[in-house]
Amino acid sequence: MDNLDPEQLGRATAVAARALAGSFHPPEDSPAIAHALATAALVLEHGGSSGAAMAALVRSALAAGDPAAAELVVAEVGAEVADLAQASAPPRYDDPGPWRERTEAWLERLRALSGEALLLAACAERHDLGTLVGELHARGLVALGRIGGDERERAWYCDELVRCFSGRLPMRLQLELDDLARQVKLLIQGGDTQRYDARKLRFED
Repeated sequence: MDNLDPEQLGRATAVAARALAGSFHPPEDSPAIAHALATAALVLEHGGSSGAAMAALVRSALAAGDPAAAELVVAEVGAEVADLAQASAPPRYDDPGPWRERTEAWLERLRALSGEALLLAACAERHDLGTLVGELHARGLVALGRIGGDERERAWYCDELVRCFSGRLPMRLQLELDDLARQVKLLIQGGDTQRYDARKLRFED
């Protein structure tokens, strides 16, 4: 990992907080900046550079599609970081068009990513899966209503994510993402998640 620059990270955090003010991230509708901060932390935890962490911070602001926010991001963090963020930015949850069609297009983009853009996207998906597990425990299937896709489509997406990232990520990140995807599927399908043993990163037989 490169040497972290506190001033650069601080600027990225500040611009993200300004650009995302009043925005929320489904399914739990926490402030969108919370997802950005969590993704940035995962990027650093799994060996990403400070530039990738900055891109994680501003990624959601760029994905919102606001030209003024995009101009502000580029001015504060530079075009290289903004390009990395944009390369890994997913479709918006409220984008028009069929959910399956938009999601298949996103999976195609994920398959084409490499390097830090791939790491950034994987960390964002890992955080989203962890959040979804908590929301499914707390609220049940109603949690799916905020992110699109019915039970079968969401289970399909979990399978596709696992296939998409297989063999392409740092080992621990791969294990965490695979395991969370499995938990989501079990919760959707009414499986017994009480037998999950987090220390072994697997389910007991």
